[in-house]
Amino acid sequence: MKKIITLIIALSPLVSKGQSLWGFTPSEVREKRPGVEWHYNKWGDDKDMLTMAFEQDGMYITYLFNQSNKSVFTIATPLTTAKLQGMIELYNKKYVIIDNYNWKYYDSGAVHHCELKQTDDGSYYFLWSVE
Repeated sequence: MKKIITLIIALSPLVSKGQSLWGFTPSEVREKRPGVEWHYNKWGDDKDMLTMAFEQDGMYITYLFNQSNKSVFTIATPLTTAKLQGMIELYNKKYVIIDNYNWKYYDSGAVHHCELKQTDDGSYYFLWSVE
């Protein structure tokens, strides 16, 4: 039981209200996540879009921004199998289960969608977006 409580406390910043932070600017995202070391990267055909990422509590969190500097996706990558399993259990408790790989969260008129995806190397990540 002590491990479960510790896991919930450790994961709570990552599964709190507005996890996807959809429509936020880079500075607004940084305000929501103070005290982390940010990693920046440009992406897109013309390298005119930004990603911001940080590692915390066994997760690597990435925010992707469009050409208007608004966040459009959040990617949460568990760094261990235990963290992956803990996230799945927590999402199953907190969100509406669509199927084994998809959850929804309804907040202030927005529908946040989370999909568990697998990479070519066999690792997993959660892709958050707003419908």
